[in-house]
Amino acid sequence: MSHRRRARQLALQILFQFDLGKFAVDDVLASLREERPHEDWPFITTLAAGVAAHRQAIDALIQVHLSGWTLERLATVDRNVLRLAIHELQSMTTPPSVVISEAVELAKTYGGEESGRFVNGVLGTIYRERSAHAAGVDSGEGERDPAPSA
Repeated sequence: MSHRRRARQLALQILFQFDLGKFAVDDVLASLREERPHEDWPFITTLAAGVAAHRQAIDALIQVHLSGWTLERLATVDRNVLRLAIHELQSMTTPPSVVISEAVELAKTYGGEESGRFVNGVLGTIYRERSAHAAGVDSGEGERDPAPSA
């Protein structure tokens, strides 16, 4: 298992406990850091604390992409895999294809039968929308070429 995959698994575990309202992210981070001191704690902390800090905005983005569902109705694992991946897509330099692939693997491993497909669908849509928006902004869409001089 890759170093980063294990780190994402630990971040998911932290977010799962946080989501269930049992513990604060910082408390779970501290406890796990003592148990497993040789993990990639800077990466894990960036993921878990980042999701906790930006959870409202991340959840709003997820909700927009849930046709016929609410965030609360999602399985806890699926909800937190999505949060983790969206934060990584928005805040880190990991290639999007890697983020999405890793999220799908986490969902398949820890979620229900359809979790991998569901996570892939939501993240794929979000990524395509962001890419299209960035291409439109970066390409100067809507700007006109200057009129040729006569």
